[in-house]
Amino acid sequence: MVHVPSVLSGAFLLAALAGAQSHVNFESGQVQPMRLTPDGRLLLVADTTNSRLSVFDLRQPSLPQLVAEIPVGLEPVSVNARTNDEVWVVNQVGDSVSIVSLALGVVVDTIRVKDEPSDVVFAGGKAFVTAATTDQVHVFDAATRVPLGVVEVFGKDPRSLAVSPNGAVAPTRQHAADAAARGPDRPRGRPAVARYHRTAHGLLAA
Repeated sequence: MVHVPSVLSGAFLLAALAGAQSHVNFESGQVQPMRLTPDGRLLLVADTTNSRLSVFDLRQPSLPQLVAEIPVGLEPVSVNARTNDEVWVVNQVGDSVSIVSLALGVVVDTIRVKDEPSDVVFAGGKAFVTAATTDQVHVFDAATRVPLGVVEVFGKDPRSLAVSPNGAVAPTRQHAADAAARGPDRPRGRPAVARYHRTAHGLLAA
């Protein structure tokens, strides 16, 4: 005699295994997923798959200790610490930036940025956030988080940003679709600096 519950359990298990084998995990491409706090004591990691900010204590650099996992927006791809406590986490699918307090271990504010925000850097008291799909960089007051403006970017799908020693900000990695505009003498992933000028916000733009 066959025990019905056992048969059902076996059927569910087989279905689950079949589903697991056919499942393909998809996640956004990471841009700047790891950065240190200014004092170098903590390593910040964007856990894209689980939509969390992972925090590691580096007091023993050879043996980092996971000290916090903080839920943020959907699919974080970049992190950057403005202070030793305040961390900006860029959520590409969530179209947002989560402002995290490490002391509190929670998101204390959320900034909406459309479309596909990818990276954030700080310069001159401002925060610069790329919006890859719209080929723009959104500028905020870093302390108050008030929007200051939007700058159009030369090239397609700007992702990561860099800050020069003189405080200018420029895209450093763009989508392959900008190859035609890039030209043969412009290496992939490098901004055409000669074709940029400094805007009122300190960003190098076309």
